[in-house]
Amino acid sequence: MNPIEIEEALSRISRSPFDGENFPASFLEALGNKPTVIQRVIAGSARNSDVEGGVLQYKNIHLAVSESGRTHKKLKELRNSQKTAKSKVRFILATDGEFLEA
Repeated sequence: MNPIEIEEALSRISRSPFDGENFPASFLEALGNKPTVIQRVIAGSARNSDVEGGVLQYKNIHLAVSESGRTHKKLKELRNSQKTAKSKVRFILATDGEFLEA
């Protein structure tokens, strides 16, 4: 995907009502990941991420949906996660549906 396609996909997500349960999959899809990759990442997230509710894609992103008003705390958890460093993650992202911190 090129940057314009990614921006359009992320804009569609931001215009839709927030669905915390499906946000990680929607976000990974917006970044151009194939459905099979997304299924593998989501299915393996329980053992790959050491942050509650976290989804980790090796060498790419570690993201999590937080409780309302707690994105800063969740971002700090992601930043301090041993799995973030070990997996050579380039991006971390936390959102509560209202705020997004990366």
